[in-house]
Amino acid sequence: LIEPGESMDLVVSFFPLTVGAHTGTLTFTSNDPVTPSLVIDLTGNAIEAPVVGATPNPMDVSVDVGNNGSAILTVTNSGGSDLDFTAEAILSRGERASYEYTPHAKGEEDLNVGGRGSGGPDAFGYTWIDSDEAGGPVYNWVDATSGTLAFNSGDDSSHGPFDLGFDFEYYGQTFNSVLLCSNGFISFTDSSTPYSNGMFPDAGSPGNCIAPFWEDLNPTDGGDCYILQDGNDFIIQYNAFVPYGGAGGPYTFEVILSADGTITYQYNTMGDPLDSATIGMQNADGTDGFMIAYNAPYIHDGLAIEISATPPWMVVTPEIGTVVAGGSFDLAVDFNSAELDHGDYLGSIMIATNDPVTPQLVVPVTLTVGAPVGFSLPTAYALKQNMPNPFNPSTTIKFALPFSGHVDLVVYDVAGRLVRTLVNGDMEATDHSVVWNGRDNNDRQVASGVYYYRLSADEFNDTRKMMLVK
Repeated sequence: LIEPGESMDLVVSFFPLTVGAHTGTLTFTSNDPVTPSLVIDLTGNAIEAPVVGATPNPMDVSVDVGNNGSAILTVTNSGGSDLDFTAEAILSRGERASYEYTPHAKGEEDLNVGGRGSGGPDAFGYTWIDSDEAGGPVYNWVDATSGTLAFNSGDDSSHGPFDLGFDFEYYGQTFNSVLLCSNGFISFTDSSTPYSNGMFPDAGSPGNCIAPFWEDLNPTDGGDCYILQDGNDFIIQYNAFVPYGGAGGPYTFEVILSADGTITYQYNTMGDPLDSATIGMQNADGTDGFMIAYNAPYIHDGLAIEISATPPWMVVTPEIGTVVAGGSFDLAVDFNSAELDHGDYLGSIMIATNDPVTPQLVVPVTLTVGAPVGFSLPTAYALKQNMPNPFNPSTTIKFALPFSGHVDLVVYDVAGRLVRTLVNGDMEATDHSVVWNGRDNNDRQVASGVYYYRLSADEFNDTRKMMLVK
């Protein structure tokens, strides 16, 4: 039905079965007394469809540690018309720990549990390291209470946006303002305020989210949030926040966004409970990101976590092009191993096209990073003396594996009781080092005294003694 003076658009689709010219008619029948029937002639010319191909497929490239490499991927078109395509490098991010999640009502105990995540990288290239690890950041609390009070009330509330004072790059997008949620996380775009902490990456969790301590917090029961713009840093301080209901905490922690793209979490004074929050971050649609901790006792006073993006190890250029019928198009594939250890890295190049039969062609890519000059695999299992020893507050334990396989590295007290499991999983054949921060499996600081650490791998078992002093 078309009202007087109005119009309506119709879509006419053309589905030829053979190449060449085709004709037809489109007939309109209406209640128009002058032209009750209107016939429109249709003509169309069917051309041969494009047919995509790529060589080499799969692609295997080798580089030495710390070096760059390059290769050519040739996109071909064996069809009869232009092939339009886009190309995207897809980088593997390894397996993500999987947890079952059960929603709970507000105020009820959250019984979901999950262990700490890895240090990355995620698919974009973000990695994290905390101040308990060798080479990690130094805890350096920045007091933002001299800045601006952003909010101090409103259960399950969102506040802002607040201007950062600089452009901040996050998962390939640029932002200059941020939203603050009362439940211990921030976002550049998402004003939702879920009280029940979820997982990362997950489409059900807030998008473009940075979560230093996502928990059901209520500033109305206690807590002030301050913001401070300090040159190239923007600090968000959650000061003396308490959980919903008022029991527990208080929690004082902060997020520092730096103009160079670095993200820092710092934890000043963190009361119990500490095993019911999510620490991590994710991108806009929940397809990339990582969990540092999920309902696990990980956070402690004086901890700092630094998150930064490493350069992607594979880049494809150009990302868009057209291949004429019977022609080809060379893509440059560049590899960067600066942030990679020796080993194999899996990825792919996804080519999206207008080929009706193959609208998406995936080329698997394997990058083999060779060992540095002078490197050789250990010839025997070995467990070395921790350094330093005695120690306070942390020490490094080094060991050698001549073969890949399952490894257990555990710490016991003098009574033979398990104190901390440092490693329980498969490891590659090479030299390894693990840092023990003097805390047990429940993230409690252990007492000073003598402890034993034991390495088990294949049929190898060895135990050494170390001493923690206060």
